[in-house]
Amino acid sequence: MSQTQTDVVKIIGNVTAKAQADPAFRDRYVSDPRGTLTEAGLQLPPDLQFKVVVGDADGLPENTRDLVHLVVPVVRENVQDESLATAASASCQSTASTCFTVPSCVSCASSASTQSC
Repeated sequence: MSQTQTDVVKIIGNVTAKAQADPAFRDRYVSDPRGTLTEAGLQLPPDLQFKVVVGDADGLPENTRDLVHLVVPVVRENVQDESLATAASASCQSTASTCFTVPSCVSCASSASTQSC
């Protein structure tokens, strides 16, 4: 069964929220984004790679058909509860602020097509 764009955005939003709340998880996400996203349930085409940046999207290069940049925003407050981080990052699912790269490349991540990136 193929994942919908909504499924993909939700999974990436949840992983981003957990990365904001848990520094050890964030470090793992940055060092192994593909493995982390796969473990979270995201179905990825074999040739699609990810680079995770902690901070903001300023100065990031454009995504390519085989490389997608994802951003874990820096949380200025001390978030100890993952559910609070999830709520705080809910904007990721409706705007481009947190997962700014997802809307432009979500179809290639969910359908294994690289034509839309």
